[in-house]
Amino acid sequence: MPRTAVLIDNMYLQHVALAYGLGDLDVRLFSLSLLEKDEELFRTYVFDALPYLPPNPSPEQVQRRDNKYQYLDCLKYLDRVTVELGYVKPKSTICRECKKLIKSCPEKREIQKGQLVACQLKKTIT
Repeated sequence: MPRTAVLIDNMYLQHVALAYGLGDLDVRLFSLSLLEKDEELFRTYVFDALPYLPPNPSPEQVQRRDNKYQYLDCLKYLDRVTVELGYVKPKSTICRECKKLIKSCPEKREIQKGQLVACQLKKTIT
């Protein structure tokens, strides 16, 4: 019986689950659902990162990071699950419309896109 390892980009998986209204996914059950009938689960590798905290974080940002840490810490105790923890760092982008420097994190792309759209709308209106 072949043994199979499942690699999960957990940040991406959580965003997809949220977009489709699936709620929280059990990584063990998700991994087992990917296997063929003749395969045995060797190990599930979960790749994730804690949210970036700016120098002066808000209480909500601290709470979100703490919640994510507790979740990932719990995953470490599951049988045949290994958590690989990375990091998130801020990225600077220059708006094509107003040439303003926008600092954001990869997890905040929606906000960055919103700022770019706001620049484009402002230019259209004026």
